[in-house]
Amino acid sequence: MNILENKYLRVLLYIVLSLLALFLLAQSMLTFREYQFAGLGVPASNTITVSGKGEIMLKPDIAEFSITVREEAKKQADAQNKLSEKINKIINYLESQGVARKDIKTSSFNLSPRYDWIEGKRNFRGYEISQTLNVKVRDLDKAGELLASMSKFSVDRVGSLQFKVENPENAKSLARSKAISNAKDKAKQLARELGVSLVRVVGFSENSTDGNIRPLYYAKGLMADMAEETPIAPDLPSGENKISVQVNLEFEIR
Repeated sequence: MNILENKYLRVLLYIVLSLLALFLLAQSMLTFREYQFAGLGVPASNTITVSGKGEIMLKPDIAEFSITVREEAKKQADAQNKLSEKINKIINYLESQGVARKDIKTSSFNLSPRYDWIEGKRNFRGYEISQTLNVKVRDLDKAGELLASMSKFSVDRVGSLQFKVENPENAKSLARSKAISNAKDKAKQLARELGVSLVRVVGFSENSTDGNIRPLYYAKGLMADMAEETPIAPDLPSGENKISVQVNLEFEIR
């Protein structure tokens, strides 16, 4: 009987020790995970926010402007034919002056009926059709000449001239780096003055501008006046574009 009791006690002790070992192992793993992810995903309670600005000056490499042509006719087909004839002449001229077809793009096309109100009654007048072309000029020296020459085609509007940098992303990246560096310097200075330490960046936002230049807009009346005499190409200095980036950095402090 004593032999059986001893065997029973040894088995029971083995089971208890095994369960205790498993419990301790589970607790150790839980503690390790908590330590591994400590501080992650926990919102910072004490922060400071600073802004920084970076600017890059670049010479524009393209000019863009828009052309709008309108026509009216009693019949839709007649209005369309009149517009197409004028638009095709403009496109052919631009191509003859070195503007690539891929740099001439239709930005809007509208066709709508028109009515006159006579003695309180609506009378059908015809159809109005309009088309707007966006033109990209890569030879900046020809931008003024091309603008002035549009008066020969009786266009209704020439405007929204912009001198632009076609691919500003590299410049924006440089400006962003300068802005971040500027913000970090401000944060370090502010931390010294407050007597605190910077821990990590917990927030970021950015605003950027391309500084496009928009100096000219010709409306229908001015284009009609220019068409009466030989137009003189305006002098359009392109200057420089300012690529500007502003960032806001939020730092955790302690």
